[in-house]
Amino acid sequence: MMSFSAPAVFRMSALCPQLPTVLLIAAPIGSSHLGGALPEGVSTLALDVAVLRQHPEVVANQHGAGHDVYVLTVDADDDIRLCLELGVDAIISNRPGPVLEIAGRPDSPRQPAGLIRRGRDRSSSARRSPLRRWDRRRPGARPGGAPWAPPASAVPA
Repeated sequence: MMSFSAPAVFRMSALCPQLPTVLLIAAPIGSSHLGGALPEGVSTLALDVAVLRQHPEVVANQHGAGHDVYVLTVDADDDIRLCLELGVDAIISNRPGPVLEIAGRPDSPRQPAGLIRRGRDRSSSARRSPLRRWDRRRPGARPGGAPWAPPASAVPA
């Protein structure tokens, strides 16, 4: 679940704790986000590329706090290179072909347009491939094959 609203992300996290949450930031960010802190219930920070250009240190700080960092609308070649150099976890672009080319990966027909995920191995020092495939699952499917459903406490009687 992605939203520009921190309260909305918090509410969704409380209703469905197993659902990954992403806080979208398109404007200048507060010093707490620069230092690696995120609001309760948020597991990932997604920044506009303009914010990343102004504050590249946010990637290392968020990674140090155990959070993923996605970057939105990365279309310029220099911005793609910056994201790859900083080690962001996902590049969201209107130009996935150039992202794959600059990353040194041939275009894959299974790769959905616009989203390139980077993998970081938090369990060991082993290095993964710089980019990994984004798995397309059946609509509504969750990892492990079980369909998502809200918790019983969230469904009105």
